[in-house]
Amino acid sequence: MRKLPVAKYPNSTAVLFRSLLEMALAHHLDAVNELKVIIEQEREKRAKRGHRLPKDWHPSLRRMMSYLISPKCEIIRNPNIIRVLKKFLSQEDELLSQDSLNFFVHNQFYSPDENSLRRLWNELEGLFQIVLVEPGRG
Repeated sequence: MRKLPVAKYPNSTAVLFRSLLEMALAHHLDAVNELKVIIEQEREKRAKRGHRLPKDWHPSLRRMMSYLISPKCEIIRNPNIIRVLKKFLSQEDELLSQDSLNFFVHNQFYSPDENSLRRLWNELEGLFQIVLVEPGRG
């Protein structure tokens, strides 16, 4: 991904960025046994409404990021990273938001530019520094 010219391939970069974020976050949450917590929360929520959780259910990127900033989760201890993630999740109409990551992948009329992608990386770099390190090795 480092060798991909962002200015020349902004859409490809955006899709790879989102994929890396989602996969790294899911792997990290699973490695520290927090993915089980999210799944159990969803199971209980659906059970209260009389529904069952499908065996193949997996939390969305938004759900995993929301869990990271919840009081129950202690993966992120730096309050500045938590503030950035809260802002990132709450800004629906901003280019630097979780919704924009979905648009990069699912909306052919929504295109990022190099500066926006670099700002997005800067915003989420603290999160990447946590989830790209194998638990117990950093």
